[in-house]
Amino acid sequence: MIRRILYFIALAILLAACSSNVSTPEADTLPVLVVDEAHFQDETLVYEIPAGNGFVLDARNYTYQIPVGAGPVTANYLQLVEIAQEGEIFGMELSVGASRSSITADQLLPLTGTSDFGGFGAGQQFVIAIGNMNEERFIPLWTATIEVK
Repeated sequence: MIRRILYFIALAILLAACSSNVSTPEADTLPVLVVDEAHFQDETLVYEIPAGNGFVLDARNYTYQIPVGAGPVTANYLQLVEIAQEGEIFGMELSVGASRSSITADQLLPLTGTSDFGGFGAGQQFVIAIGNMNEERFIPLWTATIEVK
């Protein structure tokens, strides 16, 4: 009887641990961009994604570099700038401590202008920045370029 109770307790703990990383069917079909040092601020090395609704950022193996004087900050925000659209900026909150984040068109809110983000269309190019948003001040911790094919 005790073995059975211990078995169910262990099973409950295992299921609870797994539930925090449940992915959605949409996230399973999105392309994955691995956050790395090679793409950081290198305009010649770009990520390529297919046209669509978004992508997944995977930062599991990346340690963000905190700028001198920035204080203790965490990656909690993403900004996206379409290069051809005169610097129109979109943004979204990131879960603090999350190592993988789905970035989809419906989550990106306009920070400049009033147009909703229309998705990732072929031929578009973006600068993406992951950083810290604190009291309306954004401190970039990692940036890269994305081309939509």
